[in-house]
Amino acid sequence: MHTTFPEHAIAAATSEHAQEYYLQKLQASPLYYDNSLACWVVLSAALTQQVLSHPACRVRPDNLPVPATLNGRPSARFFAGLMRMQDGQAQQLSKQLTVHCLSAISPQDIEQACQLAQWQLKTESEHALLATPSSLNQWISALPLYSLANLIGLHDTVRVRLPELLQALVACLSPLSSDKELDQADLAFTSLFEFMQTQFANDVTNPVLASLRQLKQQIGWQDQTILLINLCGWFSQSYDACRGLLASSLLRLREQPALGAAILQQPAYPGLFLHEVCRLDSPIQNTRRYTQQAINLAGQDIPANQQILLLLAAANLDASTPQGMARFAPQTQDSPIYTFGYGAHQCPGQNLALQFAQHALRVLTEQNAWQVIAGYRYQASVNARIALFH
Repeated sequence: MHTTFPEHAIAAATSEHAQEYYLQKLQASPLYYDNSLACWVVLSAALTQQVLSHPACRVRPDNLPVPATLNGRPSARFFAGLMRMQDGQAQQLSKQLTVHCLSAISPQDIEQACQLAQWQLKTESEHALLATPSSLNQWISALPLYSLANLIGLHDTVRVRLPELLQALVACLSPLSSDKELDQADLAFTSLFEFMQTQFANDVTNPVLASLRQLKQQIGWQDQTILLINLCGWFSQSYDACRGLLASSLLRLREQPALGAAILQQPAYPGLFLHEVCRLDSPIQNTRRYTQQAINLAGQDIPANQQILLLLAAANLDASTPQGMARFAPQTQDSPIYTFGYGAHQCPGQNLALQFAQHALRVLTEQNAWQVIAGYRYQASVNARIALFH
């Protein structure tokens, strides 16, 4: 965690002074070139929307669909196959499958999956849950994974391995990972893919997988490997986004414990609370795009083959948008947030992740779980903001 003022936009993601940094930069200019990062930096909501909607702004450089560090590795298949790492028809079809499948899951099914996950964690633990910072870290990581596993009917022997596998797998998505961590990511992807392959082939009764199969046949989808990779991707997205969101929520409650009463007493309040946490302390702070051809942003010509760093957390704070202020005010969900992206690449699992998080937030609030937090640091990352408690 950076306790000094951030030197640049990447350092802001894990800085205590992130909000101050973004507001200062927003006041100076919504777009600038950072020589130290060799990229254009976008901060405003309007320009964020423009870039994320622009057909010439791609999620990967044309000449580098997979980071060089992953070349020849099994996890390169995972990275390249994820819908979030693709553009065009392949991305649209993957997203269509996911949206169709997730929209068929009722709020009641999600709540039942979360309640079962809560019981599973309680019965599998040898120690009191939420009683120590370490157990708190483990619980907020595991609950979303267990909930998703319950929704697609994963066997218990697979489910219990998910936290370990996902912790290893997401290393292939970070440029900070060592060779050893990438080796572990390779093994994790191989195992998780085989689990998904077996589940998809053998479980003919699970309604979520049945919905996926049905649409796959309707649209003539032939590449089952990509489908299974994105099924693995549901878990990787849930792992990082949910634990980051829940950790930031606990820090907010630690600072303002009186908010806990509203979480427990007002049915709509957990959603409002999480919306504000996303807006002011986004678990995903930035994302990137690469210009396939020259574009113009706010009167500035940007050549082809340039990198654009979009500060999603700054766009959330942009004062030109409704409720674009730096004060925590969980009163409405009307204010736009860019935590889950925008346009073609807006995360299709946003509602599912937020419903997982709402269930977890109520449980954590009932237990006053923030009281066990002695301190925290942010996990090393170039784009995520995930507090680890001690």
